[in-house]
Formats: sequence, C-alpha cells, structure tokens
Amino acid sequence: MKILGYDYTVSYLPGVKEGGADASGFCTVEKQTLKVSRDQVQQCMESTILHEIIEVLNRHLSLGLEHPVIERLEAGLYTVFRDNGVDMSFLLKDLENYTGGENIT
Repeated sequence: MKILGYDYTVSYLPGVKEGGADASGFCTVEKQTLKVSRDQVQQCMESTILHEIIEVLNRHLSLGLEHPVIERLEAGLYTVFRDNGVDMSFLLKDLENYTGGENIT
C-alpha cells in the first residue's frame, strides 16, 4: 500500500500485540509496516486500516495529533465514507484469500 509515496507492507495476522497488549492493529513508520488483526469482521478491519493510515500521516506530516483525536477522526471519516456508498473493501486488497464477504476470519 502506498502512503505519501512510501511503500507500506500490510500484514493480516491472527493476533496482533502492541506493547504486549491485544490490538486491532498498529503501524511502524520506520519499517513501513501496517499490521492488522484478522480476528475482526470486515468493517472493523477496514476501520483499523484507515486508523493506521491516519497514524502514518500523523507521523510523516508531523501533525501532532493525539491518539484520541486520531480515533475520532477515523470514526468520523469511516462513517461518512460508508454512509455515502464508498466501498471500503479496497483497503483489504492485500488480504490473502479475501472474498469480499461480511466476515473475514
């Protein structure tokens, strides 16, 4: 996935940990990686990837957004996109064996 011209690797894992705690996903800007838990339904994975993209933008553009602001921005954007017919499944294009179903396990 390209973000601001950088090539990011997206990995979908059966369990994601960040700092030893369970997480829906996380990014590592220095390694250009996004890691997303496969233990979520499709909409949650789409939302998680959008959240991680905002995290990457925050770091690369030195926006200085606090995590709660990123969470609210992601929730608002995701809702606007979904409510207005934007097919967000394009965010999952790298998901191995992705079929576009409602639930992905």
